[in-house]
Amino acid sequence: MTETAECSIEVVELDEQEALRDVVAHHELVQRLEQAMACLSDLDRRVLVMRDLQGYSTREVARAAGLTAPAVKTRLHRARVAMRAQLGASA
Repeated sequence: MTETAECSIEVVELDEQEALRDVVAHHELVQRLEQAMACLSDLDRRVLVMRDLQGYSTREVARAAGLTAPAVKTRLHRARVAMRAQLGASA
């Protein structure tokens, strides 16, 4: 019975270590995303957040931002490219 108790203690310690690593990795990812988004203009960040994170349609984003649909698509593309470049540079 002692061996079983010791084994389960080791499993719990490993699970806690994994959980801690996951939390740290998540925190680092959030920081990288925030830094990358900070490099975008306010309007590009707004377009990216509304379209990619909040799920608004291109037409809805255009109305809210006072842009045309093609302008939203252009800004969205540029914002995504900038984010990829920032995230790739910080990896």
